[in-house]
Amino acid sequence: MDAEGSNTRRVSFGGNYHDGPAWSPDGDRLAYVSRVDQLFDIYILNLRTQNISKLTESFARNESPCWSPDGRHLIISSNRSGKIQLYSIDYDGTNVKQLTFQGDNKLPDWSRK
Repeated sequence: MDAEGSNTRRVSFGGNYHDGPAWSPDGDRLAYVSRVDQLFDIYILNLRTQNISKLTESFARNESPCWSPDGRHLIISSNRSGKIQLYSIDYDGTNVKQLTFQGDNKLPDWSRK
């Protein structure tokens, strides 16, 4: 919607569940979770071009996207290793790295320092 609340429009399509929207630091991209055929993946909508790209592709529950302060990476939670752990991933879907290895880890957030 516009800043004053007018011109409301839908921006996420596909799937039957959308959750966890996260604005990129520059406000140009929106990361969100979408469920398609019981699979939860992270998608990124480029608000300037209206292009949607699928960031994750796995038979896991990928959720809770959180942008790095520079907008180049995200932290997500995923159960791709069996337990819910935190992973870093570049905004284009490359360089996936597992960050935590014990317990269940959810709801990541970047430090702003």
